[in-house]
Amino acid sequence: MPGMLTRGAARAELLRPITLPAHRALHVAVSGGIGTGKSTVSRVLKRLGAVVVDNDELAREATAPGSSGAERVREAFGPGVFAGDQLDRRRLAQLVFANAACRHTLEDIIVPWVLAETKRRLDALPTGAVGVADIPLLVETGTAGEYDAVVMVTAPLRLRLKRLEERGLPREEAQARIRAQVSDAQRREVTHIWVNNAGSTPELEELVADLARTWLGMSV
Repeated sequence: MPGMLTRGAARAELLRPITLPAHRALHVAVSGGIGTGKSTVSRVLKRLGAVVVDNDELAREATAPGSSGAERVREAFGPGVFAGDQLDRRRLAQLVFANAACRHTLEDIIVPWVLAETKRRLDALPTGAVGVADIPLLVETGTAGEYDAVVMVTAPLRLRLKRLEERGLPREEAQARIRAQVSDAQRREVTHIWVNNAGSTPELEELVADLARTWLGMSV
């Protein structure tokens, strides 16, 4: 089993051996900092046959209008982070990424339900399936050990800022979000497959197909 795969400027490194389970689904976590391309990795794995549980989508579900999560957010942060019944996620993000105490309060409201729902959905998969949790807060929640394989995505800072600006996020806000997240050194400590997304999207997509076949045992 090779320890390095490359596709153009994109590179994947196997940091730790992966044991594929024989009697249940393979549980994979995909994580990484904002703007690194982890959503692309999850999307490719889904296209290859994996079942993806997106924690960002679950977080939106947890704070949907009328939900207990939305009411707890209103109680904690006030009506200013809402537009009518809808949570104003941009306004809330500006608030929590500028204040660590606010960020922890929000995480206490949302994260426990999201983690429990992620586990429920992955545990329900049949033997032989591949379940992928797209989980930005993997390191922060201390849940990396619950997965058979952790795929961590990184990218050069200049590319991350460029991608975030292209998505409409001002540079100062992007830098604040990156600063609020854990370091790459902390991420490497829990990682099986380290993906450096320094190339183009097609190169990353080809690389993910390679690592899925080589290290995750997927038929692609």
